[in-house]
Amino acid sequence: MTFAILAGGAGFAVLAAVLFSLYRSVCAPAGQGGDDRPALAELSVAKYQPMLRLLDQDDLSFLREQPGYRPGMERRFFAQRRSVMRGYLRSMAVDFNRLHALATDMLLAAPSDQPELARVLFESKMQFTKGLMLAHFTLALNTLGLSNVSLDAVTGAFSKLEMETTRVSHAFALN
Repeated sequence: MTFAILAGGAGFAVLAAVLFSLYRSVCAPAGQGGDDRPALAELSVAKYQPMLRLLDQDDLSFLREQPGYRPGMERRFFAQRRSVMRGYLRSMAVDFNRLHALATDMLLAAPSDQPELARVLFESKMQFTKGLMLAHFTLALNTLGLSNVSLDAVTGAFSKLEMETTRVSHAFALN
């Protein structure tokens, strides 16, 4: 009984630390200083499209058909793919935060109120944070073969913020 309580407490502590770490990485400021602001065109969800194919089962079918295939190769193949996916997610979080900071700057510098941009800023940050945590969680479950990784919430939030920021940027350019 005591062991179960200790194991459960340790498991909870590890989970809480992982979630806190993810939250901090998503909510961290984009960078220090004003010169670190990227151009809007550099911050596109389109550059993350290859990430969507990383855990595709078609690649596994191709691997199985190759001469010299051994079942242990699957484990290594998907372990490497999950590692690349984690790198993409980290990079995407950095770019999302940079885009969010750029949109926040635009909101503050706007000559008139931009309630739609303010709403999208808030909603996309919440959706992205939740989606990123879910992606990391399902990626961990994927290691055990229990879940497919869904990136819809993460890419959707990024895309929504990108579109609204582009719209406001064009509106400012016309004024």
